[in-house]
Amino acid sequence: RVCINKLIMEDPYYKLMEEYLLNNFKQNILAILEDENEQKHFPLNISFIELFDVSTWLGDELLKEPEQTLDTLDNMVLNAQDIILQQLANNTNLSFKHNIHARVFGLPACPELHRKIFPYSEDLGLFLQIRGTVIKTKDPKILEYHRLYRCTKCKYVETVTASYDQKFIIVPPKRCPNPEQCGGRNFVGVGGLVAENCKDYQEIKIQELSSNVNSTMPSTMWVTLEDDLVDTCQPGDDVTICAIVKRRFGPLIVGKRIEVELCLKANHVLVHNGHTFPTLITADVTNQFQSFWKTYENSPLVGRDLILQSFCPKLFGMYLVKLSVAVVLATGGSSQQDDVGSRKRSEAHLLLVGDPDPS
Repeated sequence: RVCINKLIMEDPYYKLMEEYLLNNFKQNILAILEDENEQKHFPLNISFIELFDVSTWLGDELLKEPEQTLDTLDNMVLNAQDIILQQLANNTNLSFKHNIHARVFGLPACPELHRKIFPYSEDLGLFLQIRGTVIKTKDPKILEYHRLYRCTKCKYVETVTASYDQKFIIVPPKRCPNPEQCGGRNFVGVGGLVAENCKDYQEIKIQELSSNVNSTMPSTMWVTLEDDLVDTCQPGDDVTICAIVKRRFGPLIVGKRIEVELCLKANHVLVHNGHTFPTLITADVTNQFQSFWKTYENSPLVGRDLILQSFCPKLFGMYLVKLSVAVVLATGGSSQQDDVGSRKRSEAHLLLVGDPDPS
């Protein structure tokens, strides 16, 4: 059985939480056990409302100490997986998976937890639900978050964990941590890049929704994605992210000023594009579209120019610029939406040459 924090074991609702996982996620966990890839990372999406109904103590701890509580939830999921595996011991096709992550979503709709405006420094360490638009994504990469160091004096081996606050910099120990008080100060790395000490990692930048911003300049914030959350969204996607507000800074250098920035460590990412797009095209919209183009069936360019008149109406003139932007937005790539059959463009690219004023 997976080791659980003693305080959690003493919680009177712990058994209820274990029963909740076994009753509501048994099929999900069973599908994970049947998967042949033991190195893959698997998500288990848990509603915060249901979690709070089962264990109010655990729900409160998630809001007060999110990182420790999420680790506890991961251990609970692993524990539930172990119970199911023991119940089906005769099934040789099942294998225990160590990389299962509890993804909590659906925080209560209150201003303290649901944020339309991005968090500030006083929100550091809180677990929040934030809505925004992805404006930039970095390429996924392999992140080494554990490294082994061996003392050259006593050969004691110590595992060093990368610091999130320092942008995952791994600093060798300054003094040998051997309980026998070796006192050595020289260390060498043990082995090379090991898969068990690495994880998938990606950073995305999100921007506040324009409808939620009172000022003219919406704020932006970096979000870090790990493991199964990597490559779940792309620029232009509207996302709801449940994340921990963190701070990070570069390496500490004597005499150099420290630049600290706020960021979000994502636990759950929901992309809204695929959920809301089919509902936008209703029967009324379809009839209006067909009626419009039937009117201008013999003169489509006149209908096009009529549409351009309502495109950026506050921007006078610039017919060709508006036409170019409209064409880029309207045309799509090769990907298809199964429900509505419309093509969509994942990334729009437009080069304006000449007077820089239109840009």
